[in-house]
Amino acid sequence: MKKATFGSSLILIALVGTGSAYAAASSCLDCHGNIETMKSMVSMPVASSAEGEG
Repeated sequence: MKKATFGSSLILIALVGTGSAYAAASSCLDCHGNIETMKSMVSMPVASSAEGEG
């Protein structure tokens, strides 16, 4: 009985806790779901040789 109650409690907490993330006006998916926005936030590394390399 305790395992069932504990498991039900965990599921309820998980469902209630994630609900607010999707209801937010500005969510993570706005930026992380847009490829062009992600590309604009990260600069490409410059490929150059260093002294003593190889």
